[in-house]
Amino acid sequence: GGKARRITDLFDDARQPAWSPDGRRIAFQSYRNGTWDIWTIEPDGSNPAAITSGPFDDREPHWSPDGARVAFSSDRSGNYDIWALELATGKVQRVTADPGNDVWPAWSPDGREIAFVASGRTAPGIYAVSLQGGERMLAPSNGMLGGPVWMPRAESVVFSALSNGVTRLMLGDRELSADEDVFPFRPNWAATQGALEPSLIYSADGHIKERRGGGAGAIRVVPFEADLPVMRARYTPRTRDFDSTTPRRALGIVRPGLSPDGERVVFAALGDVWIARRGQAPTRVTDDAHEDTDPAWSPDGTRLAYASDREGSLDIWVRDLASGAERRVTRASGPEMRPTWSPDGTTLAFVTVMGAVNGQLAIVNVTNGQITRLLDTTNGPINPGWSADGRTVYASVLRTYSSRFREGVNQVLAVPVGGGDGRAITLVPDVSSGKRGEGPAWSPDGRHVATVLNGQVHVMPLTPTGEPAGTARALWPGSADQVSWSADSGRVLFSDGNRLVLAPIDGGQPQDWPIDLTYTRRIPPDSLVIHAGRLVDGVERQARKNMDIVVARNRIARVVPHADAEHAVRVVDASQLTVMPGLIEAHGHYAAEYGGRFGRIHLAYGITSVRSPGGHPYASAAEREAVDSGRRPGARLFFNGYLMDGTRVFYPMAATAPTEAAIDREIELARRLEYDLVKTYVRLPDALQKRAIEGAHRIGIPVSSHEVYPAAAFGVDGVEHFSATSRRGYSPKLSPLLRVYDDVVAVVAESGMTVTPTLSLGRARPAIMRSPELRSDPRWQIQPEWVRGQFGPDAAARDARPQQLPGTLMAYHKAGVPIIAGTDSPLVPYGISLHLELEIYVAAGLTPFEALQTATVNVARALRAERDLGTVERGKLADFAIVEGNPLVDIRDTRKVQMVVVNGLVMRVEELTAGTRGR
Repeated sequence: GGKARRITDLFDDARQPAWSPDGRRIAFQSYRNGTWDIWTIEPDGSNPAAITSGPFDDREPHWSPDGARVAFSSDRSGNYDIWALELATGKVQRVTADPGNDVWPAWSPDGREIAFVASGRTAPGIYAVSLQGGERMLAPSNGMLGGPVWMPRAESVVFSALSNGVTRLMLGDRELSADEDVFPFRPNWAATQGALEPSLIYSADGHIKERRGGGAGAIRVVPFEADLPVMRARYTPRTRDFDSTTPRRALGIVRPGLSPDGERVVFAALGDVWIARRGQAPTRVTDDAHEDTDPAWSPDGTRLAYASDREGSLDIWVRDLASGAERRVTRASGPEMRPTWSPDGTTLAFVTVMGAVNGQLAIVNVTNGQITRLLDTTNGPINPGWSADGRTVYASVLRTYSSRFREGVNQVLAVPVGGGDGRAITLVPDVSSGKRGEGPAWSPDGRHVATVLNGQVHVMPLTPTGEPAGTARALWPGSADQVSWSADSGRVLFSDGNRLVLAPIDGGQPQDWPIDLTYTRRIPPDSLVIHAGRLVDGVERQARKNMDIVVARNRIARVVPHADAEHAVRVVDASQLTVMPGLIEAHGHYAAEYGGRFGRIHLAYGITSVRSPGGHPYASAAEREAVDSGRRPGARLFFNGYLMDGTRVFYPMAATAPTEAAIDREIELARRLEYDLVKTYVRLPDALQKRAIEGAHRIGIPVSSHEVYPAAAFGVDGVEHFSATSRRGYSPKLSPLLRVYDDVVAVVAESGMTVTPTLSLGRARPAIMRSPELRSDPRWQIQPEWVRGQFGPDAAARDARPQQLPGTLMAYHKAGVPIIAGTDSPLVPYGISLHLELEIYVAAGLTPFEALQTATVNVARALRAERDLGTVERGKLADFAIVEGNPLVDIRDTRKVQMVVVNGLVMRVEELTAGTRGR
């Protein structure tokens, strides 16, 4: 016991330490360089050295008894296998070669075998293998296994097992413990003075523990303490202007494309399609309240294809530019997006995107509407492109390194139009080629590909079959997205934040293509009074009765007891209802495939603002501006663009930023597009996360992530999810039994971080399945068909979250940690899931008042917008949900929305649901 002394620094993310037999060095896995490598260090912290390196993950080191070799698990073979490194020569030997995942190696005391966990075999369990390749099973699987270690006399192995909500400490097939929260790490044996049997040292219940008598004897907690420095976020927040009606430049320029004659650019913005000649004001092509997006020129320049939700869900439309005639060419149930013309102009490739994650690639004949599915349910969205001969469609797909972890790199799949399997193309090994929503762009002549590598646009020559024929060459020093080609294959057009750039590929000077498009924020010109029978203002714990809320334009002028004299202006009669602050969804990703439904769904459930912690930045900016300008109704959007990640990614909305320069480009993009927050993701090394936090704070916006430490030492503003994805293979925030311990709570509380639990992520689905009234609610019909279809009679209603998580909520709450209510929608349905989240909080022990604060004032503070949002007080924006009942008595009354007011505009729920089309 005693005081622990740190021997690695904050940037190592040092895990799984293993002592050398002579005690002179410690091996561990480190994420310092952006992948997991095996390092060694001396016990006093001197002479750290990496003994493996490269683009693969090497984990869980263990020394051979003679100290000459280190065994480790690695995904360098396409799945996790056991490998052995000879320290004297650096030679690496592959020890196992099963197509499943073999992990957690442990040398036997005699050095003849290595025990390991085999998780993907027909008969999973703990195995032993010799370096010559012979294998035997030591213990059958008993759930999720971790950290085997041999007994000193090599009789059997000790390991942890998680199954059916119980963690067990196992000795072979014998259970040593089943009433502890055993952590999934390798135990150690230690000689005990005067004892015949050694002691087993392991971690459980938030402690280091010692089991004497060969692991079967008395238990002693080993006391220790450690100092963890934390830092509260301190910076000058950027203020967002909600009041000015001065024309503002549109930043949400979506999918710009150069016309075949090179004289015009088409793009989507403010919910419509536009065309701009250089030096001239853009011309609106479509002009309606629907979402029109993703325009694309036909090869001859006479037609535009684009996606529109005017018939209820996004479909592909074709417009003849000369006559203005339009024709709908897809009518499927899902949202069809991102049309791309074949070279002969007869066919469009497009993507069906569902839930911001999965996408399907198809083609449609523009004459007869016949659809051919090419690729099913990839981890999209996909950005399709065509080969020069029109026989192949190129798709951006995720290639993982193993089935153990979901992250990988974005690469290319060449899909034959005539049928058959796709052909994998690697443009740059172990480097993502753009995002999957903004993948590589193929030149019309088929001789080059333009691709974004770590935020910069590059051009690479190709063979006639689409394979790389040379190295990638950077065209532009800044950031780049939304890449497309000129018809002559000589220039590349792309977005760099708030500018468009046209760059020749022959080394000529890039030129700006200015888009002079502005919009004016819609603010009601007059005043109104809302007569509230009951007012829940978000400040007082009790409701006030019979109150008048006087609104001047878009802000609250005063809140006073009801008086007839106040009713000289327009009056909203809520005298039989309750007025409360508009709810703020703290973790709802904006998904463009919802079109106008995104805004209407949220408003119908009383949600007037959405904090989107990751999405396509240009589409998010376009949504924000379409709503602010009054083109269509919607919740106020606070957005982050791409998730800032390392060399590997999972979501289509993730950007690889594995260098300081790439981080700086992403921060500059955030500045130019006026992000409201930044979110770093799980594969970003800690040193780069620190740089991202500092960069975001420099431009005045908050940062959140999945991380607790050392993020708390760098001044991060918040942490998303109680558990969630981690690069480590386990959660640093929750134990195997989903319990939070005091150290984690103390770090979060002392650093001032907010926490977004997202408990409805596992519970919204079963709650909706068990509640027919939720699905018969007219607001449910605003959900797209592909969402409603997930809740049919055959859908599973299993609760995916154990009951310990409410205890975690209360632990944070009692420590004074600000809870902000979010759902991780659209992984769960928009709107209703936030209400279910609040109900979970009350069931866990929060009062209804405290629960409402998590979705109002707490989120406003997290957004640095508490001056404008979160309560019903003089000077705040006029954002209200008007409901039946009293949410301070029954939190379920927050569901009963009758009217919503956003930015001073009043809408009834029946208006938002009226005319909802089935698709």
